[in-house]
Amino acid sequence: MGEKELKKVLWSFELFWNEENGNKLKKSFGGLTILEVAEAGWTIQFKTADKYFGGDGKYCYLWISNKEGGAKFKATALEIDGMTGEEKNRRELQSEKDWTRQRIKYEMVAGYPFVRFNITFL
Repeated sequence: MGEKELKKVLWSFELFWNEENGNKLKKSFGGLTILEVAEAGWTIQFKTADKYFGGDGKYCYLWISNKEGGAKFKATALEIDGMTGEEKNRRELQSEKDWTRQRIKYEMVAGYPFVRFNITFL
């Protein structure tokens, strides 16, 4: 999958592509959000930890896959306070195979409403 196709997927998902290092991106999610975008052979899905919105009350999940099957990635994840911008619970995570996708499982501990993933494709 080429850079052009991936940029199209990321645009659909409102992610920011790093032009200097084409394998990195950054995205913040609202803690109450469940999102899935499929475009140009790529799928990106986020599931909240919030039980009210279908989460398990503890973890949020980020899945990435492509039709070629190789979407391994790592991410720096952290929680963000929506009012102050304060960041907590910074974790360095490596994606793991979850059927045909790669998944990151991030434990929400600070109780902040947003989580940000700084993602690097491997």
